[in-house]
Amino acid sequence: MGERLHHLWRWIALLYLNTALSRYPLVVLMTLLLRSIEGLMGLREEYLSPLLRG
Repeated sequence: MGERLHHLWRWIALLYLNTALSRYPLVVLMTLLLRSIEGLMGLREEYLSPLLRG
């Protein structure tokens, strides 16, 4: 059940992305870029903070 729901959400997200991309390609691309940068920063902080604290 959970697996099927996950697939459904992914399908909805893809559908939404396709619709948004056709209408506002730059907005979507900028949002994805910002999200990935935020994700990378978060990951870096998670890995670096224990190292910095020692």
